Amino acid sequence: MTSWGKEAGCTTELDYTEQTSWLLFLKYLDDLEGDRATAAELAGRVYDYILDAQYEWDSWAAPKGPDGTLDHQRALTGDDLVDFVERKLFPYLHGFKRRASGPNTIEYKIGEIKNKVRSGYNLREVIDQIDGLRFRSQVEKHELSALYEEKIKRMGNAGRNSGEYYTPRPLIRAMVQVVAPRLGERVYDGACASAGFLCEAHDYLAARPGLSTADLKTLQERTFYGKERKEVQQNFPIRTGETAFLFLQHFIKTLKADGRGGVVIKNTFLSNSDSASVSLRKLLLESCNLRTVLDCPGGTFQGAGVKTVVLPNNSAS
Repeated sequence: MTSWGKEAGCTTELDYTEQTSWLLFLKYLDDLEGDRATAAELAGRVYDYILDAQYEWDSWAAPKGPDGTLDHQRALTGDDLVDFVERKLFPYLHGFKRRASGPNTIEYKIGEIKNKVRSGYNLREVIDQIDGLRFRSQVEKHELSALYEEKIKRMGNAGRNSGEYYTPRPLIRAMVQVVAPRLGERVYDGACASAGFLCEAHDYLAARPGLSTADLKTLQERTFYGKERKEVQQNFPIRTGETAFLFLQHFIKTLKADGRGGVVIKNTFLSNSDSASVSLRKLLLESCNLRTVLDCPGGTFQGAGVKTVVLPNNSAS
């Protein structure tokens, strides 16, 4: 886990999260490009790197010596590091946004990065921690998900409402165990965010004894699917401005006839008397076999301000 000293350019937990995120992104991009370059070499092709050589992670953030450890003579720190980031790195990265073909491209995301760090010594300390992370295996990529979730949780602890989007891992694991996905089924999360549910479902299935090579290939390529909110907030029969209610409609719609699911939703869904709440409860009872309502204690979701319930194991009728 990365940790910052007191940083003049950051005043909230959100600021610290944002600044950690752009460093994690560039480190992840470096590992990704390394994998792509290796694959291209094995295929007899020349890989065209996204970033110019002087802006690659190993050039400015963590230059290495012959023994593979950090070269302290070449590694920038203090004012020199901040000067490079502000005057060279970020102007270069922002150029990607102007040249990007659209907002969903990796080039556009690169161009969106912003820096608020003013202390080059703080920045050097965090870079050194992040450089120790690797995102090349599935286990290591899970670490990125865990880092993201921990940041969201800390934002909730600091009084920010972002904590409401962090589902605690013990609750996720319990939901996965109740739903009990089986090999060969599709596992889908319509609000995947950091993919916590998908990761836990993967671990649940991967722990089954006696998996064959074909089973592992199925797990890797034909099992897990996810979307985010902009892709699911549209075209629902029950009109409502409550995002959670839109998601519940989406989940009900996507369940197959013998499908199973688990949903976390505000407990007001059970008692509200407005037409949308009543219609949605009716839809849930008529379309699914609702077997359990689990009432979660207050504070399960940091900063949410409301209690939640879990609706696990909804088999579509």
